[in-house]
Amino acid sequence: MTYGLAEYLDRGSSPTPARPLPPGAPPLSPPIAYRWVTLGFTLAVLLVVVTALLVPRIRRARRRREAEELVRRDYPEASRAAPERVRAVRDAIVRARLTDRLGPLLATAYVVLALLTLAAAGLSVIGPGPGALALRLGGEPLARPVIFVTDLGALLIGLFAMVLAVMGLVAYRSGPIRLVGVLWELATFWPRAAHPLAPPCYVERAVPELTRRIGQLTADGNGVVLSGQSHGSVLAAVTILQLPDRCRRRVALLTYGSPLGNRYRRIFPAYVSDEMLREVGSRLAWRWINLWRYTDAVGGAVFVPFVGGPDDPAARVDRRVRDPKGLLIPPTDTVPPPVQGHRFAPDDEFHAAIGELVERLERTDG
Repeated sequence: MTYGLAEYLDRGSSPTPARPLPPGAPPLSPPIAYRWVTLGFTLAVLLVVVTALLVPRIRRARRRREAEELVRRDYPEASRAAPERVRAVRDAIVRARLTDRLGPLLATAYVVLALLTLAAAGLSVIGPGPGALALRLGGEPLARPVIFVTDLGALLIGLFAMVLAVMGLVAYRSGPIRLVGVLWELATFWPRAAHPLAPPCYVERAVPELTRRIGQLTADGNGVVLSGQSHGSVLAAVTILQLPDRCRRRVALLTYGSPLGNRYRRIFPAYVSDEMLREVGSRLAWRWINLWRYTDAVGGAVFVPFVGGPDDPAARVDRRVRDPKGLLIPPTDTVPPPVQGHRFAPDDEFHAAIGELVERLERTDG
């Protein structure tokens, strides 16, 4: 941004390989390494844009058919609902399940970006800048577009930083970019040694406080239903592993919108594995219910499809709930039920799960 502003202020007289330095003018040119970085950033942005446009269209028809089958299986009234309503629910499922397919895509993008970074670093050390190299290889016709793309990268880097700052400020005020907040919570879950430039890890304070509070409640003879939504479910699971045995006997766990199974298990398999999740369940004597939806892009099932059969206690943890509640307009309302996605509010399924866990705790006490 600094060099771009200088370029504007001096009316385009800053030097480039295609536009040599005017006689007597002081030198004004960013380091060669910076020019290669800006060129690589522009190429990376183009790659991301092309991928974002193409990937959703790959096998879109099959994903839509699968989602529509789910809708018609869950809602017997689908044949009487408006086609637009069925399509809206179908598309919500497709969008939510798209995040499950991003793993290979992100790995490929990481490899490509790593190769671009290494190439740019090597060229910045042993060779000229991108503009000078293009001028040498293809003359001015090749140098001009390369210089333009390089200068564009400098502007994009500055714009990217500003966009990140704005998105961070409004992440929890806008649904479409709430993913930024989710990623932030994912990063700040781990100790600061894993990301030294980030704010302090909130788990280091939250888990001891939860553990202490649960210990106080159970010491007074109370049963505790620990409820955690989204990343709160991860906090709850970690807290269960920290509780002494005398506390766990009077604790049950309710999770909903939980990324434990479909996110943490995949991204951090060394820490959140099937063994770790089963350890949480066994320490609670499997007093654990997890509510999940097909339309949730962040949360999902914890154990499905990793259960060993109907006799596996993990098979009783995951409870899928319909979202939306129905396709038709209820008699007591004027609009059909909304698609909630990752938003969970106390409803019939929630209260039923709480009641079931309370009954299990009472049977344990008895």
